[in-house]
Amino acid sequence: MKKILALILALVMALSLVACGSKDDNDTPDDGEKTNTIKVGLICIGDENDQGYTYNFIRGKEAATEALAAKGINVEWVIKYNKGENDDCTNANIECAEEGCQLIINNSYGHEPFMLKVAGKSEYKDIQFIGCTNLNSQFAGLDNCHNAFANIYEGRYVAGVVAGMKIKELIDSGKITADQAKIGYVGAYPFAEVISGFTAFYLGARSIVPEVTMTVKYVSSWSDATAEGNAAQALCDEGCVLISQHSDNTTPATVAQQNGVFHVGYNNDMTGIAPEASLISSRIDWSVYFEYVFDCLVNGETIAKDWTAGMKDGAVVVTELNEAIAAEGTAEKIAEVEAGLADGSIHVFQGPWKGEGTAYGADAPDTKEMPADEHELQLAIADGVEFVELAAPVKQSRGKLLCDKMILGEPDESGRRSPVKSGEQFTIPCDMVISAVGEQVDAELMAANGIEMERKGPAFETNVPGVYCAGDAHRGPATVVEGIADAARFAEIVVGHPHIYDIPAEADVTEFDAQAKKGILSMASKCVCDGERCLQCSTVCENCVDSCPNRANVVIKMADGSHEIVHVDKMCNECGNCTQFCPYASEPCHDKFTLFDTREDMDESENYGVLFEDDDMVRLRYEDGVKEYDLASCDNDLPVELEALILTVRDKYSYLYT
Repeated sequence: MKKILALILALVMALSLVACGSKDDNDTPDDGEKTNTIKVGLICIGDENDQGYTYNFIRGKEAATEALAAKGINVEWVIKYNKGENDDCTNANIECAEEGCQLIINNSYGHEPFMLKVAGKSEYKDIQFIGCTNLNSQFAGLDNCHNAFANIYEGRYVAGVVAGMKIKELIDSGKITADQAKIGYVGAYPFAEVISGFTAFYLGARSIVPEVTMTVKYVSSWSDATAEGNAAQALCDEGCVLISQHSDNTTPATVAQQNGVFHVGYNNDMTGIAPEASLISSRIDWSVYFEYVFDCLVNGETIAKDWTAGMKDGAVVVTELNEAIAAEGTAEKIAEVEAGLADGSIHVFQGPWKGEGTAYGADAPDTKEMPADEHELQLAIADGVEFVELAAPVKQSRGKLLCDKMILGEPDESGRRSPVKSGEQFTIPCDMVISAVGEQVDAELMAANGIEMERKGPAFETNVPGVYCAGDAHRGPATVVEGIADAARFAEIVVGHPHIYDIPAEADVTEFDAQAKKGILSMASKCVCDGERCLQCSTVCENCVDSCPNRANVVIKMADGSHEIVHVDKMCNECGNCTQFCPYASEPCHDKFTLFDTREDMDESENYGVLFEDDDMVRLRYEDGVKEYDLASCDNDLPVELEALILTVRDKYSYLYT
């Protein structure tokens, strides 16, 4: 009886195991190969009918699904079409999460902030979120958020070469003159992605036809067929012989054909709808990334926080060339350029000059040594300025600027290392040179009179009695503000006494005197001098400190005697007092450098600021996003002034965050 019962029990267990196995997502086919199933959400700004941006994602989805099926990986898709860059996106992410998606992909740039709101919820921390074409997910402090894009500018450069070949053919055949070599570009927004794209396209065209010019028209939408068509028509009306686009629809192609001009597309082969106009298109092959990220998910591998790839990886491609209308030799030129991009001999945005002046890697400018404020440098870089250091212009001729390559000499008595010639020269492509005001000190008059400018002491003295120098003549190249700051001290040295020149002594107040006047109202008619009632804003302005009922704005006294105001996030309830009382139309609770108490507080804010994680490690949000820095390291790239402020807070005001 026991044997029978044992057999029955064994049989029941075996059947149970078979039944359980038949429902498992990781079942085993007859051939013994393991099969994995993953569920993926895809949230799209449009749908496949746009024949452009979203359609390209669908192509990537289908190709990746097929490729992964061959590896034994099944992908179940949950797709949400036509989700705007608003709370529709928020709801779509939640729906995908609630439907059991292990991975959720958002395909539009403007989806990111709404995606992050969902990804940051504790109940969704085990779900991976992807922001395509985005940049902030990697800085959000969320382990489950990632960015993904491709070097599409490479494809646009190739497409620009195709356009240049066609324009050259038109010029050579006499159909247009070089002066009529004008191309147009329909752009969505003046975003970095769009700007880098049309710049690459233009550089590609210009590599073939140096005389070509380009006009860009923005439509303020990623996908507005009517607006894109109207912009394309306006470009045709302005005489463009070829147009391209960074927008999601095909209307620029059809408008180009209607006007008898040529076209270069994006995201999709548009020769089918404009066979007499469309030469080629560039696109991202999203299947490359999809395969990568799905493999990571199945194999338990870490997904890159910020993924990118280019033409050599197959992530950027151009569509089949429309040989019926393309210029002769275009196919061969495409192969040549693609090979150059793959082996590194062609860099889309790198100039042809050698030596000092490249903005890449070790040759990037050292902002700590530049005579400019950090925010000025960041604004200049954002505007596309490329800095060439240690270059002394010699002459400009025929589109080239000849420069002496300089090196830093030995420090002088003041500690300053002045540049000296290395004996080498190089050229930079240049059509115009604009010499900045104050670029150098004109010392010819002083030299002619035997005057030697003193740069090593505070006295502003020269070797000639009664002759003094200040500003750049004393400091060397510096900021305008520093030059202005020299004026008062310079006057004191020359005159021999502070403020004895037609300015009432009552106006010369100390910081203590200025502070003492706060809260005291005095009418002008009752004062001998306005200096008696003036709060000396040039000396101190701390209205945001005085007006805050929670003491969330704190004065930090720096080692050089200056003051900085730090906003303490945990003390602020955003009452708005500091904004109302600020005389500079600022919002101190948002604009002042902020001291955060927790990572969560920092992630919920957009303020520039710092989080102390321990004595030396800090988490900083600044111009280039959120980064971690080691204060003990001599090699960190913190701006000098900002580093000094952070160290002062740590060393003297640690009670604010401990």
